[in-house]
Amino acid sequence: MTSPAKTARTAGRGRAKSPADLARIELRGTRDVAAYAQEARDLGRALAMELDMTAHELDMRLAKAGAGLWERFAARRASRQVTNRLRRSAAHANAAGDECMRFWRAYRQVYAELIDPDRRKSSWDFKDK
Repeated sequence: MTSPAKTARTAGRGRAKSPADLARIELRGTRDVAAYAQEARDLGRALAMELDMTAHELDMRLAKAGAGLWERFAARRASRQVTNRLRRSAAHANAAGDECMRFWRAYRQVYAELIDPDRRKSSWDFKDK
């Protein structure tokens, strides 16, 4: 059996490229909540990857700014200080994507009986006389 998240993604929804695309998902049911959580996670991961690549590229360019040995050392140190903010932002964006999947997991646990009522049925018959 496929999960609602996989079903919702294959139902013609593309990857969210911006928060505006994410806002277009209307929450009408469990499949929509699953799609929203997955798209939000993808958006967070894409943002994290972009910030990390930009930090790496900027670090390489700023580190080569000095002409002499001492200037290059100072430039390297300064570039690390500046780009650490971008790397930290990337880590937070990745964590935001992970939190979206934790949101989906919590939703499934709290509303499990409403999502799939037959899943929690006991094999023991307590009403047997």
